Amino acid sequence: MIGPELINGFYLSKPSEKDIKPFVKYLNGPLIMQNTLQIPHPYRKSDAIDWFEYVAEQERLHSRIRYWVIRNPKGKCAGGIGFNADYKPNSHKDEIGYWLGAPFRGKGVMTSAVRVVSQIGMEAYGYARIEANVFAGNEASVKVLERCGYEYEGICRKLYKKKDRYIDALRYALVR
Repeated sequence: MIGPELINGFYLSKPSEKDIKPFVKYLNGPLIMQNTLQIPHPYRKSDAIDWFEYVAEQERLHSRIRYWVIRNPKGKCAGGIGFNADYKPNSHKDEIGYWLGAPFRGKGVMTSAVRVVSQIGMEAYGYARIEANVFAGNEASVKVLERCGYEYEGICRKLYKKKDRYIDALRYALVR
């Protein structure tokens, strides 16, 4: 195991080239497309390569890991989680984002991952605030955040625009 243990043998580690194929497979799922803004659809191999380069650049810029792959007990990619706001390296806050492949949902894996990464953010990175914006209607993500102690702060009307459609977001935050 290479990272913090989550639940049922799942764990976190840094992304690697072996994750490209599962990224393409899972990130083309309909719920991923429906509930995320910046993940391209269709998601291609070149998108995964670009993402991994961005992750490496962010790690260099911030001098710490900002994105992890969620791995199943066999070491295969099951999802991803990380801090994805473009705040300055010494910011007191960040935004958490996450996704999980369809076969792994409903098992407590994401709740465990959000808890662990939030703890890393608060304790190791010194954040005073971690934000999460959830598309209105994404009840599964809302439940994950609430189980992890995030509090609802309000609705951000028309926060996002996706394919000529405005999307409201529910703002959640974990505050130290």
